[in-house]
Amino acid sequence: MQPESGHDWDEFSPWAASAVRQSGAALAAAQRASNLPGYARAWREHGIDPSSLRAQDWPRLPLISKETLIESAKGEPPFGGRLGVALDDVAHVFVAPGPLYMPFTARDLIHLARSFAKAFIACGLGPGDLVDQTTMYNWVIAATCMDRALGLAGCCVVPGGIGQSERHLEVIRALGVNAILAFPTFLEHLIAESGGDLPLRKAVVMGELSSPGLKRKCSSSPAATPRPPPLPAARRNSSSRTSTALPCRSSGSAPVTSWTS
Repeated sequence: MQPESGHDWDEFSPWAASAVRQSGAALAAAQRASNLPGYARAWREHGIDPSSLRAQDWPRLPLISKETLIESAKGEPPFGGRLGVALDDVAHVFVAPGPLYMPFTARDLIHLARSFAKAFIACGLGPGDLVDQTTMYNWVIAATCMDRALGLAGCCVVPGGIGQSERHLEVIRALGVNAILAFPTFLEHLIAESGGDLPLRKAVVMGELSSPGLKRKCSSSPAATPRPPPLPAARRNSSSRTSTALPCRSSGSAPVTSWTS
């Protein structure tokens, strides 16, 4: 499968230019959001006049906590006065714990997927890779977005989802899956259960790597040989998501390349 054409996949674009574009887009989004009751209240409470906002005012915009979003949705169900499009334009509604209902248009989802696709390309995934996608498909956005992003990067996706370790191992061996997207503890579990005879050569691990302890464990393991990324992360990835390379060996198997993003 070939990556989507007609779009800028240049991971080496100048970071400063990208930051300026993102700042301008975020400011424009904030101004549009001020027309929605839920956001307008937050702006007023912080003394912000959306019509006079400038790029340098972006840090002044209030952070809205998940708890606030959940509470506001109870008063104005289901989206808390924050839906900025007609319901007919909503392609997906994801449900996060709370519950928190998260509407996405088709354009929203593809925009987010393209950002992750850039990160995956920076991690070394692309055409020729058969990827076991092990994040959750039910309710939350994770797997839906990751699946599309892998496809945009040119990968062939095996939609494994969460759990069912034995099924994952069976499919990885049967199909010759060479790459996996997983939380690090699940990847560690699969390698341990497999006895180290998997055909995996690449992994994108995410989420739990925010734990310094787990990073140290990966780095200090005799099965892992960390190496620096080829370029500073901020330059490699214009989508603002960072990626770090960590090649390693699992017991009894060929090298597995573990990437953190």
